[in-house]
Amino acid sequence: MKPANIEEYFNEVAALLDRSVAAGETYTCRLDGEVSDFVRLNRGKVRQPGTVTQCYLRLHLIAGRRHAEQCLTVAGDLGRDRVAIAAALATLRATIAALPEDPHLSFATDIRPSRVIRSSPLPAGEEIVETILDAADGVDLVGIYAGGPVYRGFANSFGQRNWHEVRSFNLQWSLYHRADKAVKTVYGGFEWVSETFAAKMAGAR
Repeated sequence: MKPANIEEYFNEVAALLDRSVAAGETYTCRLDGEVSDFVRLNRGKVRQPGTVTQCYLRLHLIAGRRHAEQCLTVAGDLGRDRVAIAAALATLRATIAALPEDPHLSFATDIRPSRVIRSSPLPAGEEIVETILDAADGVDLVGIYAGGPVYRGFANSFGQRNWHEVRSFNLQWSLYHRADKAVKTVYGGFEWVSETFAAKMAGAR
């Protein structure tokens, strides 16, 4: 999944679903995705670095008063995901055919599009970790850093399109003096400011 293209990918998925539903069918589609760096620190050293990249589509197919949902993991590339999406629709149609009508089915038909992006560039995870380790030189630091973009999308047969994208970070750490004597500090937000971090580290020291 390429972070720069994930919104474009979701719009392509919605367009594919628009073309794929049959007469009398209605769909809703939700996307949940993230590309997050996670780093565990102990005694002032990196102990467990990693990156989590995941993207899910939740398809809801409605025919009359029958409906069914399916969640599938996708690659974020329509060329690779097209077959899986088509298979999911086929499974939903077969499921709906065997289900009774739902007397409580209710869904919105009015169109309220939105697009919210709060995605200021963050320094690379490696750069942030190096800054943390330099600032913790000479002390026993234990902590965890997590940061990166999170994506949410919604589309349906009526033309509704909603997109939410936010890039944020959270750093929690403790400086140990001796035994059970330690100070815990937290720094998080949407924009990494080196001066703010330095002030928090100085206060913890």
